[in-house]
Amino acid sequence: MTLTWRVLLAGYFLFVVGAMAVGMFAPGADGRVAVIAWPGSGSAAAIVAAAGGDLLQVGAGNWIAVANGEGGDFVKRLYGAGAFLVTSPSVAEACL
Repeated sequence: MTLTWRVLLAGYFLFVVGAMAVGMFAPGADGRVAVIAWPGSGSAAAIVAAAGGDLLQVGAGNWIAVANGEGGDFVKRLYGAGAFLVTSPSVAEACL
């Protein structure tokens, strides 16, 4: 296998893994999301409350929470309230 094919294969592999990660961590359309607060900042529960969402679960360190919100702009409101990352709750619920 030549160097060109190795580079192409590595690029394809990174593209596929990246696409799967984006699909896995993207928040869904059903309103349930995981909210991660900035390290050393306020709690994730306070961010959810400021965005007008319903708190479903909170982690022990209070830096990660699973929430439910109404409206298509719920994710935008969470970022506006100070969230570090808003992602799919399927992965985050395993950490809670």
